[in-house]
Amino acid sequence: ARYTGNLLQSLLWGDEDQGAAAVGHMKRRHTVVRGDRADGEAYSAEDPELQLWVWATLVDTSKEVFERFARAFQPEEKESFYQ
Repeated sequence: ARYTGNLLQSLLWGDEDQGAAAVGHMKRRHTVVRGDRADGEAYSAEDPELQLWVWATLVDTSKEVFERFARAFQPEEKESFYQ
């Protein structure tokens, strides 16, 4: 969880180089995450649909935590955050 938080922070608030480094690290770490689901279907952390779902939940949770413990986003900040 600590690494996920650091990577998320780099992706959301870092500069372009920090974001690119975070993406590269994430891709390398996820290449070995594979297995079989309970229904017998293969699972891979490199699956783009699964990555999108995880990204969406992390971004939304980050927004919720920020707004709960720091302050509410202004409408233009919220749009920028999602972009």
